[in-house]
Amino acid sequence: MKTSISFLAIALSAAPALAQYPADPATNLAIADAAQEQAQPKLAPAPGGGTYVSWFDTDPAGTPAFGYDVRLQLLDAGGRELWPHGGILVADRGFSSTQDYGLDVDPSGNALLVFRDDRFGGVQITANKVDAAGTLLWGTNGVQLTSTTAFLAAPAIAGATDGAVVVGWSQDNSVGLQRLDAAGAKTWGPNVLLTPPSGSYALSDMHAGDAGSAIFSFIESAGSFGSARHLYAQKVSAAGAPQWGTGHAKVYEAGSLQFGAFPDFISDGAGGAVFSWYSSSPSLEAFAQHITSAGTEMFPHNGVAASTDASQNRVDPAVAYDPIDGETFLLYEELNSTQSQSGLSAQKLDATGNRMWGATGTSLLALGVTQVGDTEVVALDDGAMLIWSESAGFGQDTLHAQVLDDNAAVLHAPTMLSSTPAQKYRVTAQKSELGHAHVVWQDDRSGSPGIFMQDYLPDGTLGGTAATSVTNGAGTNPVVLASVNDPVLGGTWITTVDKAALPANVGSILFVYTGASSGLVLGEGEVLVDLFSQQLLAQVTFTGPASDTHAVPIPAMIELAGLNLTSQALILDLGGSQLTNAVSLTLGL
Repeated sequence: MKTSISFLAIALSAAPALAQYPADPATNLAIADAAQEQAQPKLAPAPGGGTYVSWFDTDPAGTPAFGYDVRLQLLDAGGRELWPHGGILVADRGFSSTQDYGLDVDPSGNALLVFRDDRFGGVQITANKVDAAGTLLWGTNGVQLTSTTAFLAAPAIAGATDGAVVVGWSQDNSVGLQRLDAAGAKTWGPNVLLTPPSGSYALSDMHAGDAGSAIFSFIESAGSFGSARHLYAQKVSAAGAPQWGTGHAKVYEAGSLQFGAFPDFISDGAGGAVFSWYSSSPSLEAFAQHITSAGTEMFPHNGVAASTDASQNRVDPAVAYDPIDGETFLLYEELNSTQSQSGLSAQKLDATGNRMWGATGTSLLALGVTQVGDTEVVALDDGAMLIWSESAGFGQDTLHAQVLDDNAAVLHAPTMLSSTPAQKYRVTAQKSELGHAHVVWQDDRSGSPGIFMQDYLPDGTLGGTAATSVTNGAGTNPVVLASVNDPVLGGTWITTVDKAALPANVGSILFVYTGASSGLVLGEGEVLVDLFSQQLLAQVTFTGPASDTHAVPIPAMIELAGLNLTSQALILDLGGSQLTNAVSLTLGL
């Protein structure tokens, strides 16, 4: 038994480690790094703190070659790839250019994808569902939502709370909608087309509401190139009935959005939505609005401006929402009046839209020649994680992050997320189920655009890798306590105790303390845990005549990431008990 336990320990230490989020911002985690172009990454949270990542890949071996194919990868909370590197192929397309597409998850943790599809002649809208094993649940071809010669663009998808799926897209001057059941069958009969009396509608974003509903936003325009562009929203029930009035919720109609802007929004977690956008007229200004499940505007009509400083401009806002306190966080680029200098500011709004970080927000980076952009924000229980890019020139982009508390005080100084200078595009951040941030972007550091990721913890650090190591003080104790796996948050840490050397053994006790110790020697051997620190566990196991297994549940609390503990076992023996070696452990992802 001793030989087999020793062999197990050697095998575990010698096995190649799966890639994880690194603590080094110069490294980052390569999701798609083949020689060809890989573009437009998206994130969707997976169960257990993991994430789905999707992107387009111009695979030269595709059919046809170099078309922008749709690929998908699943990572666990620590960034370990659960599918082969490079992900799985969802659709082998032939497009030579890209448009937006949709990624979401359903309540069962399956990934949902929707995209423009040219595999079957013409261009249609296709959706598919992918489970955690990488199986395309709606078949290789997916479900075709359309059969038309109309112009189709920029589809979005939402996993409804009842397990159904709602899909939206732009179709000529209208917005198309359809609901699919869990098996992919249409439930609304013919597709719903939302058409304006004049001008055009174009889909902007979509997310799940409550009770099987879906919320979507869209751009309203009179139709001509110079026409004002307004932001509207609507919520549709599971039966397809509009919930926010036949005239829709007019989120912004006071001026005009920037031409080509299709703002995202986020769910408020209670059937409503929180929106952010910036105007192009009458001036460049960042705004936010919160609309409840019932369609009530919580902020003044047309939203609340992030700042009252009319001497400067504000663009590229990102929004996050704290449902516990009803607070909205905005992060945005600040510009001088001639747009020759760039800075970074943030604002917090209370439940009714009052500015809580001053009339002009809080400045994170003063105006200067460094270009700031790619803003993302993730809400915490007592503040927010802020993410942005800086560039000193073409191809010199770096990514940065910082944590502020509810009062705009700096909790953790700015840190680099990605220090390797390169062109970085389409930065996207999302909060995991555990509470850390996943950040993905397109990066050409290798000479061709690839997809890279990094995590960011609420304590302002990167990585957070779980680890174990064997220690034995003066070496007086038998090395018979072995770690079978790493202690990951939300998982179970398994250890084994080889008791074969004591033939009269009856079991073992595993102790876990918050500190390590040395120098104290008892009759049973050297005490390697600090008996004066906090004892977290004393677990007794009787699983066999020669070996015991201890299973220690690790709470799924992101605050525990990086916590260092020490464990030691005591073998219970009829002829005299024996202390084992210690195993030091770092709780992590």
